[in-house]
Amino acid sequence: MRTSLFTEFKEGTALARTDLALTRQLLRHYQTSTLLPARRGLCRSTCVVLAWNIQQARVVFPHDPALIRGVISGAPCANALAAWGDQQRHWIVVTEGLMRALHDAAEAHAARLLAAFPAAFASVPGQRLLAATPLQGFDTMLGALLYFGAMSFVASHELGHHLAGHGAYFSGQAHKGRWDVPQALERQADAIGVAAALLSVSKLMRRLFTAAGLPPSGRQQQQALIAIVFTAGVLTSAARLLPAGFDFNGAHSPNAYRMLRIAATLLRPLRSLLLLDDATRKSIRRQCLEAVLGPAQHVRGMQQALHAPAFQAYTSQLDAGFRLFKDNLPEPS
Repeated sequence: MRTSLFTEFKEGTALARTDLALTRQLLRHYQTSTLLPARRGLCRSTCVVLAWNIQQARVVFPHDPALIRGVISGAPCANALAAWGDQQRHWIVVTEGLMRALHDAAEAHAARLLAAFPAAFASVPGQRLLAATPLQGFDTMLGALLYFGAMSFVASHELGHHLAGHGAYFSGQAHKGRWDVPQALERQADAIGVAAALLSVSKLMRRLFTAAGLPPSGRQQQQALIAIVFTAGVLTSAARLLPAGFDFNGAHSPNAYRMLRIAATLLRPLRSLLLLDDATRKSIRRQCLEAVLGPAQHVRGMQQALHAPAFQAYTSQLDAGFRLFKDNLPEPS
């Protein structure tokens, strides 16, 4: 499996270097067209994440599946990009700067999760996870899995732009003066990214840590670990939207509202983990929020902000913006 992933990534990177439309977008956004190979270390692990999520997206992509490709830019900024290339190619681009930022955050958050969920990691599935050999570029398997979850959300968000047909907006001129239309499209891509990230994390963890031979309690513990890794991984990525120590009780911004939407969206896909009840899912989300964002008062501030009139008005404005433009979009797959 891994050979095919790396071979495809290598072929895609070679193809990207000949794609003039992609090169122009890389230069416009990053001022460099340098693309990195997946030879070793963090680049190799990132290649696995990108290829894993792209293969998953191809199942529902309405065009030739081979048109979706992923590459790693050598740009130092922390960013990701959905790009439309020559011959109707659909590109997912993540930067070296983003890789390193998510790597450091994932390793830091792994230590906090161990303290937040001692029973989960003391279980048989938890001990298997902690004893496993980490992916290349990581000190711990938990840090590697959090990175996988964080980068899966990033990749699936960008794939969401392609799957939902957002190229009709980004390559056109209609509604360019409106702030609500692009933010509404980001919201849709976030929702796709959250749902797809859980599928990616769940498939990987079930492949790495089989539930065969576990009693019912062990299978429930495995699902709890999947929920923890997925939730903390997505939040690790989403937390980049906010400055350190952001106070949700103070002034809000589009990025803060986006973070709130992502946090609110997490519970819906977690319902697919049928051995966990609603109280457990909510508790996992709350504890992951505290592990990623910091003190509990930030989480309480988020919960209050989710029900504030300003946030509800902002959400209504995005709904209006999306309705304005959706006639130009194909139906999501």
